[in-house]
Amino acid sequence: MNKRILSAAMVLSLMAAQVPMTSYAQGASMTEEDLIAALEQAQAGTTVELSGSVTLTSQLVIEKEIVLDGNGYTITKGEGEDVFPNNAGILVTAGATLRDLTVEGPNTNAEGWDNGEFGIKLYEAQGAQLQNVTVEQANAGIQVSGGFVTLSGTIDVSNNEFGGIEVCREAQLDLTQAALVNESETKERPTLWSDSGKGTIQANESQALYIWTEYASGKDHIYLDQDNLGVEAQVDGASYETLAQALEAAGLSEGDKTVTLLKDVSVGSGEQAESRSSGAALTLPAGVTLNGQGHTVTYTGESEIDSLLAVDGADSAIRNACFDDGGKAQHVLTFSGAENARLEGVTVQGGQTAAILVNGASVTLENSALKPQEGAGASITYQADSKLPSLTLNNVEASPETNLLYISPETLEQIGTLGSTEDMEEIMEQVRASIGGSDRVDLTYDEDSGSASAPAPVRHAVTLEAGKNGSLSADRTQVQSGEVVTLTVTPEKGYRLEKLEARDGQDQVVKLTREEEGTYTFTMPESPVTVSAVFGPIFQDVAESDWFYAAVQYVYEQGIMSGVEEGRFEPGTTLTRAMLAQTLYAMEGKPQVSGGEDFSDVEESDWYAAAVAWAAENGLVSGVGGDRFAPNDALTREQMALILYRYAQHKSYDVQVDGEPLEGFQDVEKISDWAVEAMAWAVNAKLLSGTGDNLLTPAGTATRAQVAQVLMNFCQNVAQ
Repeated sequence: MNKRILSAAMVLSLMAAQVPMTSYAQGASMTEEDLIAALEQAQAGTTVELSGSVTLTSQLVIEKEIVLDGNGYTITKGEGEDVFPNNAGILVTAGATLRDLTVEGPNTNAEGWDNGEFGIKLYEAQGAQLQNVTVEQANAGIQVSGGFVTLSGTIDVSNNEFGGIEVCREAQLDLTQAALVNESETKERPTLWSDSGKGTIQANESQALYIWTEYASGKDHIYLDQDNLGVEAQVDGASYETLAQALEAAGLSEGDKTVTLLKDVSVGSGEQAESRSSGAALTLPAGVTLNGQGHTVTYTGESEIDSLLAVDGADSAIRNACFDDGGKAQHVLTFSGAENARLEGVTVQGGQTAAILVNGASVTLENSALKPQEGAGASITYQADSKLPSLTLNNVEASPETNLLYISPETLEQIGTLGSTEDMEEIMEQVRASIGGSDRVDLTYDEDSGSASAPAPVRHAVTLEAGKNGSLSADRTQVQSGEVVTLTVTPEKGYRLEKLEARDGQDQVVKLTREEEGTYTFTMPESPVTVSAVFGPIFQDVAESDWFYAAVQYVYEQGIMSGVEEGRFEPGTTLTRAMLAQTLYAMEGKPQVSGGEDFSDVEESDWYAAAVAWAAENGLVSGVGGDRFAPNDALTREQMALILYRYAQHKSYDVQVDGEPLEGFQDVEKISDWAVEAMAWAVNAKLLSGTGDNLLTPAGTATRAQVAQVLMNFCQNVAQ
């Protein structure tokens, strides 16, 4: 069976896990509590069997190398009050196996992808497997985030709002044993997608996958093509059995002149279109773009040919493709007289003379690799039969074992004729002027041979080492010295960049320049460079295990509260009256202040002056007597309740109180008269709860962590 790599990386495979069977579920049905208890009791190497369908009110976490056997039952992500962390109904963080299972949403984010929810998320799950699994009615079905995961049997990802399976954070996904099903697939709803190319997807030819690169920037959207197994390419929605037919049709088309390659293609001796150039297996017509979608075109004919693909017309382009001459062509690609031809993301493999021939054409090569056959004279042959070529090279990788460029004595003589000169210095200046781009080309003339050549540029590797909880990318990973490299650093939600460092081959620090948020540059030295990034929580003093973690993340991401200083939230610090005023002022968007009560202890220059004035103007706060606001006094729980109560009224939110919410608390009588109504509302709205032993502690102070929790509750329970 032919194997196909959709994203370049190492090919790995795993055998299905063989583990002893232990059933923890009892009875004809089971509850969420039954399932959680079974998973907690299970030891590595055992199996938990479902005896019925289960509805979740909180996230199901599998962090052991066990088997969860669904027995054909369904786990439903319900509408419970608890938050589903990491936007997933089931979170797998170990080499577990899920089999014979259906997972259902609901999709609570049906308005689009923003922060979409997955039915199953596999996070750094090395060796995890999904066998005969269906995921539906989520925002997206499955996310493979880091780690190595194998799918086998039937994997059905139909009826998810966005798509089926996301692969990200350098994850490796093996599909070779799986039959994928996605009955809801459209161009907007892919079966798979690779986030920014940061993932490896191993498939086989029988799975009939093809990539649609135009739909989403930075993401390879991958679709099933079960209806077109024998189709090699498409033009303007029409399918063609051979690439040659598609190229010919595109040349005659009055509409979209893009040929989209759907699979790897083998071109034999007798498969060419009738209109092909002499000596070429295929011809790219004028104005036609060939989008290879990562596929390879290979010549498998028995006869020797001049080239695999000839580009003779103007305004033609080749993108995201690989060409292999099978050892039979003089040049893999030839450009003869073609104006404004482009190669982007193209690999050219082979060529007995050179990988590419440029003859009197204007050609731009970007982010491409030239790999001529062993013994070839160069990567590029430069000719000028009728006019001087124009060659632009931007980030072109060439074999260091041969020249980048070769110009024969005959071509140099012809250039002299075209320019009416015999002076070799003038001829060489004309040639140098015809070669541009970001790549440095050191072209020299050899008097002994009468030819000119340029060595392959020396490039050094840029190695990226990103820790967990974020990603690190570079615009190039093979770079000439003196060129500028751009780095992009992207922390995951809830994390920040703690350290970014670049070191050269001598372990010396390479200077990094911050250009904008998340973007850095450095100049490539004359040695390889290793860039490392370390990510940590937004706040060093807030851990995921802290009860207030979710609340702090929420208020920070919503712009409601910020850190006290870089990397610190100080959750145990007591909140002051001024701090709460400032927080509500920020929630309101910091509007213009027209008036408000003057307080003798609030100066115009104070950081909280505008917030206090706004809060006073809108009746949220009043003084403490004697014309004072006491901005630095610790905020009490009853003061906080009153201010939030007034703010809710100011926003016309529902402040109705049901029942007797203060009943049962032992210190109700300690609530100040002016705060009783507000405290009742705050308890009823679940903003406040007891502090233990049925106490409300109205005169107690409120920490920043407590206020963060209260404000999150306010936004989620009141501000609707």
